[in-house]
Amino acid sequence: RAEKIFRVGRNNGSPSREPCSSILKFLRKKNPGRTVILNVEPLDPEAENAEERVRRVRFYEKNGFFDAGYDIDEIGGKFRVFATEKCIDVDAYLKVFGRMSFGFWKPKIVRVSK
Repeated sequence: RAEKIFRVGRNNGSPSREPCSSILKFLRKKNPGRTVILNVEPLDPEAENAEERVRRVRFYEKNGFFDAGYDIDEIGGKFRVFATEKCIDVDAYLKVFGRMSFGFWKPKIVRVSK
């Protein structure tokens, strides 16, 4: 089974990411046996926030998330899928989206090389 997290963020003025780390640890602890999935802005050296994206990916990796090897086009743009497992059950992940949209929307998910 999969659980999707929309966003984990902090106030840009905050000197610490510790509250975000605590939230991720809490979610993993409260969902044993489930894959926790995050959609992360893809690395893009041309993006205005390119350095922030790199820091964000490092933060998620430090907190036990892996690049699952998929891109997803969802409302709001294209994202890279990170998860608590190296391999994800794509069908289960798409079911989460189906539940969230009451079956009205199915994102496009594409396997990418790492």
